[in-house]
Amino acid sequence: MDLGAIKLSIPSHLFKPDVSRSLMYAARDYVFAFILAGAYTLAINTITNPILLLLATVVYWGLQGTVFWAMFTVGHDCGHGSFSRSTTLNDVVGTIVHGFILVPYYPWKMSHHHHHKNTGNIDQDEIFHPIRTKDQGQLMSNSKFVINNYFLFGFGWLAYLVAGYAGNNYEKNYEKAFHSHFNPFDKMWVKKSGMAAISIAFVLSVVSALLYTALYVANGLPLVVAYYVGPWFVFATWLVVVTFLHHASEDTKWLSPSEWTYTKGQLENTTDRTYGAVFDHITHDIGTHVVHHLFPIIPHYHLVEANKHLKKYTTENNLPHKEVLGHISGLGEFMTNADRYKNNLIIADDALEHSIHNKNEKKMK
Repeated sequence: MDLGAIKLSIPSHLFKPDVSRSLMYAARDYVFAFILAGAYTLAINTITNPILLLLATVVYWGLQGTVFWAMFTVGHDCGHGSFSRSTTLNDVVGTIVHGFILVPYYPWKMSHHHHHKNTGNIDQDEIFHPIRTKDQGQLMSNSKFVINNYFLFGFGWLAYLVAGYAGNNYEKNYEKAFHSHFNPFDKMWVKKSGMAAISIAFVLSVVSALLYTALYVANGLPLVVAYYVGPWFVFATWLVVVTFLHHASEDTKWLSPSEWTYTKGQLENTTDRTYGAVFDHITHDIGTHVVHHLFPIIPHYHLVEANKHLKKYTTENNLPHKEVLGHISGLGEFMTNADRYKNNLIIADDALEHSIHNKNEKKMK
């Protein structure tokens, strides 16, 4: 699996970001958000039937939460350097875009880089990895509760930002099991603690604004919940669901360090998915995930075209390229795979590879 040869199969212009285009997509998401908020305000002021108003609220939460997910994808490009070639512009836009949806950009950027560098590695991946028998004692009861209950959907994303994920979580030897993205001095990003502190401060300023509105503005709490908290929970649930489905599909594999290489890990542990044409477009085609994992420098607006070239190469060279495109992936598929994952979470100390379909592995209690 020659990564250089794979890269040569993709036209070079697809690796280059267009700053004006990147900014346009960032602006588009905010335009969508303001239009939806305006439409919801109109609904609140004109709909008198409580059932219809509840329905309008549910629709607003679903759509606005999806737009929040799109904003996250723009910040995701910033974190990978695919928004622009300017590190400063990437970090400024990423801090703002992620801060608006309560994600500390720089700490997330660093932990996410670790995930990309170790995708599919049993002992070094950053999230949703299996746990070896000798290490299962590191799983605390609250970690088991989260895993056994579908990662608590949107609450799971909040827990991840605050405390990290159960298991190795960056260190090979379990030196520390608690990694808060709100701690600027965590060892994962301590060399850039100033950048981390700026990102965290921006998030806290947004939280402060929301709290001020809830406490001191007339009807503030219902407004904050209706306009922001509901959509945020939908966004966070989206993020848990799609992140899991991209790396814990029916046939994805985790490999031991002796079997793992960067290229093999990305191809064996990453899956392309569709969430429906409309959602795929709104969320910047992040479901086109295999080519993104191999080459995260590719901007989101080039992923679909780049993936066509990648698929041609993997097919011609008999390489794995996992995809679930015959149907729209959704919540039911997530829950089914999450059940398989938790029932096969604990694996043998000498396991060389693992998938969630391994039926003979010890089950977590």
